[in-house]
Amino acid sequence: MFSKKEVKAQVTTFVIIGIIVLILIGIFFTVKEYQNRNQPVVPDKEKKEIGLIKEQIEGCLSDVSKEALIRAGEQSGYVNLPSSLRYSPLPYESDIFINEIFTLPYWYHYNKEGFFKTHKPALCDYDGDCPIQDFGESSIQKNVETYILENIDSCLDYFKEYEEKYSIKELDEKKVNVQIVEGKVIVKMSYPLSITIYETEDVLTIDSYLAEHDVGLLQLFTLAMNITEAEANTHFLEDNVMNLITAYSNLDSEKLPPISDISFLDFSKEYWIRRDIEEKIRYEVLPFMGLTKIVNTLNSEPAIAHVDAEYYPFAQGFYNSFLADIGIEEPLNYEIDIYYPDSEILFFIDDGEEIIKPKTLEGFNKYLQSMFKMIVQDYSYDYNLAFPIIVTITDPEAFNNQGYSFSFALEVNIKNNIPLTQNMTFRRGGASPTLRIEDPHVLVDKEITVKITDKHTGEPVKDTIIYYNCGTDFFVGETEIINNKAIITAKMPYCAVGGYLKAVKDDYASAFKNYNNREDNLDPISMELEMWPVVNKTLKFYKRTKQDLENMKLIEHKLQYKTELSTKDELMANINKVKDDPREEAFPLVGFILATNPNVTSIEYNYETQHDQIKELYESGDINRSVFDGLTAQLDKYNVSEEIELMHDYNMELVPGNYAIDMTLMTNGPFNIPEKTEEICVGQEMPVLGCIGEIQEVTYKEMNLSMWVTGEYNFNITLQENRIYNDGGIIFFVPFLDAPKTWDEIEDYNLQEYTPNIDEWKLIPYYE
Repeated sequence: MFSKKEVKAQVTTFVIIGIIVLILIGIFFTVKEYQNRNQPVVPDKEKKEIGLIKEQIEGCLSDVSKEALIRAGEQSGYVNLPSSLRYSPLPYESDIFINEIFTLPYWYHYNKEGFFKTHKPALCDYDGDCPIQDFGESSIQKNVETYILENIDSCLDYFKEYEEKYSIKELDEKKVNVQIVEGKVIVKMSYPLSITIYETEDVLTIDSYLAEHDVGLLQLFTLAMNITEAEANTHFLEDNVMNLITAYSNLDSEKLPPISDISFLDFSKEYWIRRDIEEKIRYEVLPFMGLTKIVNTLNSEPAIAHVDAEYYPFAQGFYNSFLADIGIEEPLNYEIDIYYPDSEILFFIDDGEEIIKPKTLEGFNKYLQSMFKMIVQDYSYDYNLAFPIIVTITDPEAFNNQGYSFSFALEVNIKNNIPLTQNMTFRRGGASPTLRIEDPHVLVDKEITVKITDKHTGEPVKDTIIYYNCGTDFFVGETEIINNKAIITAKMPYCAVGGYLKAVKDDYASAFKNYNNREDNLDPISMELEMWPVVNKTLKFYKRTKQDLENMKLIEHKLQYKTELSTKDELMANINKVKDDPREEAFPLVGFILATNPNVTSIEYNYETQHDQIKELYESGDINRSVFDGLTAQLDKYNVSEEIELMHDYNMELVPGNYAIDMTLMTNGPFNIPEKTEEICVGQEMPVLGCIGEIQEVTYKEMNLSMWVTGEYNFNITLQENRIYNDGGIIFFVPFLDAPKTWDEIEDYNLQEYTPNIDEWKLIPYYE
């Protein structure tokens, strides 16, 4: 039971609480009454008109921000172009492509200083919120905000229509914030206004304003980055150009010069004028770059070939080759147009001669050279080309189905028939400083672990040198064994586009892995590269005579019917691995073998010409220093009074992969072609009457040749892992035709028709 004192204390507590509650309620209603008493009473008409003022400002905000977004879409993301961009009327020497339609800074181009550069703006300002990690001083977000602030007054008109009823004053400066989010752009403006109603002297304030646009600028910008990155990594635009050049080339002065062709026993010659070729490329070839499509977009269907049925597979396959897969997995409701805008181009062939004519194949001794100069013409040319490409991404549903387009420029660069990829450096346009990849201060704060494994044995590969490349090599370090794994863990430089890892070690083929080291995710990552070990394989060479080929009935006869090289035969074999990656160096380092009969101990060799050719390749940048040193070392090793002591055990370092094999068999003479006289009708030859007109006697003079090409075989082969890593050698076969002895036999002698008609199984290599 409670005592009386305890009960009394409880009652007192409740009384105090009740008094406090009553006081608070009184204060609340007093304040509420004061507020109601001092709140201006605004008639409905004035409320509606003041609402119209806010609507007018928001409409103006919407119009100006729409203008800014459209300008950004028309200028590679820039509303106002940075003054730091360099302009030249020659598009391949400019930071910007300009014509009567476009003013587009390049997102990817090769500049005068000799490296690749990007003038892509950032998406967001450093101080802004951003859905992706793409910040910079010159950003689309900042550009749009600045444009709005500079142009908003042009449509406000200072509220002249309301001057008779209201006094409108600015309380503070305008502030604009643009948010680029998925599927739309949100524009907020702070613009405090004090509005005094003359009639009642009541004062109201309007502070914030909002505009939204259904433009997926974020998606368009990201897609543009993906296209740029795909071009930097895979060079799909350069590949399409070379496909077009190949399709338009032939041994015909009305066509383009071929990339690679040889005329044999053809004493006529074709010539081209460089300016004519340039015009054909500009006006007949490059417009077909518009065939380029991107997978999984609204207009990704390739062109349809309208040709005869027998040519349809080839023609349609050609069109299909222009379909680029840049990794888009889901269909996009966007159209992507890629095309060449008619413009000046950088173009020359080989060393830039104005008259393009056939070259004489250089042989490997003086006898072969003298023969080649007469009967073989080399129509192989290196194309060098640079020109702009416009990419336009269109969202047809944006701006309430009015549509919105985002355009940017890329530059196609081809040197000596391959995409130009060396010395790439990417940096943002605008005032941001150039970053040096080797500077440790630009390393991304992310731990990257690289594991290197022998692709054949699965064993770890210790002491592998790791580089990270973003236009230039950054030395990361060497792998070491940790927990039975060859790994290295390090930080690497920032690289938004075109980055890759490279693993290098003696006695291994180099390995590559594409990787862009960005700052959008700083979690540690691990990756593995596998390297093929190099093995020294024994190679043997035989010829297949007509009799050998006729006797071969079964696959078991493959080694039974073969013929040793004679003492007069010299077989030149070039064996080169087809690059799995354009960044690979040539492999094997020296892929040339001169095979002869075992009884031939030496031959005379022309070193001066070979040294000059190797030097020219090095000085032009077509081979690096290590390849130059390897080739000259091979020549210098035999440079003793211009005679080679021949080796008959032929070995070559190989790894699994696809190889291009080119074998040419020469037989030393002398070959004497006796004089021949025949009568030729120089009038008109009639079916029944014979020659009507003059008959002229033509004499083919006696010809003495020191050497004749008696066999050739060019093919590609895949050397599988089990073929490489065993103890057996590889035997190669080249078809052989006896050298002609008369002028009639010369006319019928055609290796190019003879070899393709031989059953393929009779010539493919034999694996011991």
